[in-house]
Amino acid sequence: MKLYEISSAYREVMARVDEADGELNAALEAELDALGGALVDKVESCGVVMLELDAEAAALKAEIDRLRARLRVTEGSRERLADYVRRCLSESGERKVKGPRLTVSLRASTSVRVDVEAEALPEAMRRTKTVVEADKAAIKAALEGGATLLGCELVTRDSVVLR
Repeated sequence: MKLYEISSAYREVMARVDEADGELNAALEAELDALGGALVDKVESCGVVMLELDAEAAALKAEIDRLRARLRVTEGSRERLADYVRRCLSESGERKVKGPRLTVSLRASTSVRVDVEAEALPEAMRRTKTVVEADKAAIKAALEGGATLLGCELVTRDSVVLR
């Protein structure tokens, strides 16, 4: 009998007790005892399953934490390896290495390094947010156009490309 069926059967027996002017005869008492035992067993079984689900949820949370830590380690290892490859290729003078499974190459990218506070830059070279910061896109455009800005320079870096 399902849990909701036990509740329904219990209500039916109680209705029959009410029809008998509240008299609880031996047959109705036996039915109530049987339903009560079944109800206790069903509810207790549900409680056990809930405890098992709680334990599984705790184990999953622990596994998520373990995997997050492993992700951080793996990403750090990847970055260190990319730096190593970048350094080796740069020192050897090679820009591209073709292998049977993979081509590894260096691609030049230009970024702006700003070594001064944003307030020291002209207004056109700043972007205003909650905090004032250097507008690197405007600074880059100005530097590429030949402007000289104190504390700013174009920096060319190599990044590793996997294809």
